[in-house]
Amino acid sequence: MTKEDIIRLAIDHTISGLKFDEDGLLRFAKLVAEHEREACAKMCDALAVHPEYASEATKLAALTIRAKKQA
Repeated sequence: MTKEDIIRLAIDHTISGLKFDEDGLLRFAKLVAEHEREACAKMCDALAVHPEYASEATKLAALTIRAKKQA
């Protein structure tokens, strides 16, 4: 994520601008982590269809990364 992406998420997901209480900060950290996991899973998806890297491992990696979201 870029600095601008993080700032946009912070602004879009807070009621009072960039001011966070402890719970808001934890929610924001989870949101950033969720976006990063999805970016990693998408990279695995791309590798899973690439002739040089395609394997069950890359497919499993994407599934595992997305499953972490639910933990």
